[in-house]
Amino acid sequence: MGIVGAGAIATPLNQRWSPEEAASAASGTDPISLIVCLRCGEKKVPHSNIESRDSQLISTVIQIGKISTLESICLISDDDDDGVRIRSCQEFLQMLLTKHQDWKGKILSCFEEDATNADTWRWLHPPVEFGNTALLCFTSGSTGKPKAVAVTHRALMFQSLAKLSFVPYTSDSLFLHTAALCHVGGLSSAHAMLMARGKHLFLPDFTAQGLLGAVEAFNVTAMIALPTM
Repeated sequence: MGIVGAGAIATPLNQRWSPEEAASAASGTDPISLIVCLRCGEKKVPHSNIESRDSQLISTVIQIGKISTLESICLISDDDDDGVRIRSCQEFLQMLLTKHQDWKGKILSCFEEDATNADTWRWLHPPVEFGNTALLCFTSGSTGKPKAVAVTHRALMFQSLAKLSFVPYTSDSLFLHTAALCHVGGLSSAHAMLMARGKHLFLPDFTAQGLLGAVEAFNVTAMIALPTM
């Protein structure tokens, strides 16, 4: 939302893609910055393969880092006292740089304590026109390679308002994000919940056991799911 609010174009990538698939998709968008979140969610979900995920994430970052238009790579960590830490920025940087020594000047590290410091960021507030592109969302690729589809600010807003018109999200709602945030369905649901001032719950991995456990543990009131789930 910060990228979109600043007037830039966000291009979420499918976390299930291989490093080669992610790099191929990203190369067609001429990216200038890659933002990598090193962890998602507060509780470790059963059957998560942390080491395997880290290894694939490193390979993906290296592959996308070869794109000529890319100017920076931003690694974000949100460690807290209650959660299970996967990798800190320092640890991930060390893992990354052991495989690609040339990137020291290309990688930015963002830490939670610096996020509240106004001097850390240069905020831009350009006028955002409803007709401007907000997102580039990729198709599923079921009939060929995934294709980037432009989603305007107007389309995102009305898609979210449409959900609010028939789904009773409120400020008391707790939404469990099961749909991928790289697709419009998951993104518009997230945006609708922000409009309703509801609360959000994210899982680091999707498993049936993890989903059912989260619903019970956190008293989830809303979620969406696909038949394959």
